[in-house]
Amino acid sequence: MVMYLAGSFVETPDWVSKIHFIINEQYAQKLTLTSLSKEAGVHPAHLSRQFPKYFKQGLYYYVRKVKIEKAIELLKNRNHNLHDIAQQCGFSDPSHFNRCFRKIKGINPSAYRKIMR
Repeated sequence: MVMYLAGSFVETPDWVSKIHFIINEQYAQKLTLTSLSKEAGVHPAHLSRQFPKYFKQGLYYYVRKVKIEKAIELLKNRNHNLHDIAQQCGFSDPSHFNRCFRKIKGINPSAYRKIMR
């Protein structure tokens, strides 16, 4: 299977597209190495070692990044407060959401929202 990842087309095993789909569809759920490897049909150690080869970053960083991208879409709607966005995107609490957002985007979610106006 050929897939567009990290800016280029690469030949990938089937489990890569399964993992990509699962993370992008189930981002709000608790995604663990064990659960993802079980759903994709690969050994957890293999998934852990090979994930950066196809996604150009570690598994958990990639999952957090997907959650933040989904949160950015929700931030565009002023009717959603930060607490609700954190819950909808699968963060344990608003402070965890704030820390992850700041780490990935370099700014907190409320400041990001103000910039987006």
